[in-house]
Amino acid sequence: MPPKCWFDREKTKEGLEGLKQYRKQWDDKRKVFQSHPYHDWTSNPADAFSQFAVGFTAANDNVPSAPRRVVVS
Repeated sequence: MPPKCWFDREKTKEGLEGLKQYRKQWDDKRKVFQSHPYHDWTSNPADAFSQFAVGFTAANDNVPSAPRRVVVS
């Protein structure tokens, strides 16, 4: 399957670095990773890319996108 996402190395340098460094915190006592990610500067680019990925449908995909939920206040 061909890649569906391309990044401009120069324009997305900080965001890509955030995705590379995104991680979960290690629990030394239990010897497992915690169920939630470590919250630091990498959380913002990772959350943004996650939101993009949830809503993205490539033009040539035959798979319908997930239903959208609209919140009106």
